[in-house]
Amino acid sequence: MKLLTSFIAVSVLVGIHSSSLAKSSVNTDFIEAGRANIYFNSQEPSSDGYYVSGRKMLSENVYLVGDYFNTRIDSFQFQVVDLGSRERVDRVSSNDDFKELSLGLGYLHPISNSSFIRLEARYYDFEQETRSDFSRTFNNPLEIEQETSHGRFETTGSIIEAGYKTKAFDSFEFEFGLGYRNINVTRGLYAELSASYLLGDNWKVSLSTEQGDTDRFMLGVGYAF
Repeated sequence: MKLLTSFIAVSVLVGIHSSSLAKSSVNTDFIEAGRANIYFNSQEPSSDGYYVSGRKMLSENVYLVGDYFNTRIDSFQFQVVDLGSRERVDRVSSNDDFKELSLGLGYLHPISNSSFIRLEARYYDFEQETRSDFSRTFNNPLEIEQETSHGRFETTGSIIEAGYKTKAFDSFEFEFGLGYRNINVTRGLYAELSASYLLGDNWKVSLSTEQGDTDRFMLGVGYAF
């Protein structure tokens, strides 16, 4: 957290005294939303849901950046056990809800009027809620047992990320990034790649992936302003 605070302070000071960002053909201010597919663990099914992300310039080089993910894993297990004179049916249904929020500041440096590099420091919050419903049914005679459990886990940390964005062929934008996520329960590097097709001056369709401590796949629509 001290590293995050220090970087934000330095970014603001540098941005105030930095030279003007030349008029760029690459979108710098945007908001984007779409479908997200996340693998938190390679041994578990994917978590599906939606995401919202955005970036807004605060000065000529310093910007506010953030994203929010809301995804879920649903699972169901069914088992029949032969007890001789009786039969037992076990049913377990569960769902895990994941909410992720990151918010911070970034510093943008133009390379040309069609590309720039960036450096970001963000606060990161992770929340998981789990609900499980268990039922056990016996026949001869009929008996039903039911039980529900609920749990919640939350942790915080920070993200440091660097990236490069460029425009190509007038209708495409490509962005490459490398980041480090540090939270209480885990830490690790990740790489990201994003390709966008521009629909005029403001709208775009984006396909993104992130590979590392978690694997993410996003398909979304963005608006530049």
